Amino acid sequence: MLTAPGLYRMYPAVANAQPAAVAYYRPTVHETFQPFGVAVLTTDATQLVSVTTFVDPGLVRRFPESTVDPER
Repeated sequence: MLTAPGLYRMYPAVANAQPAAVAYYRPTVHETFQPFGVAVLTTDATQLVSVTTFVDPGLVRRFPESTVDPER
């Protein structure tokens, strides 16, 4: 559950040939973003079917294409 604007940043990624997002989180707007996890989207021909979320900061480093400065 999202709690307040500006606490999460998400960047596009691909996981197992599916669209995904790498997430960063910070406890307050005054703190630095830290790796949070990965959300993998499952779609069919016309719509989003499910979102599978992996809340594991260690997974973020497995997506080098989404390794960006989380402060930007």
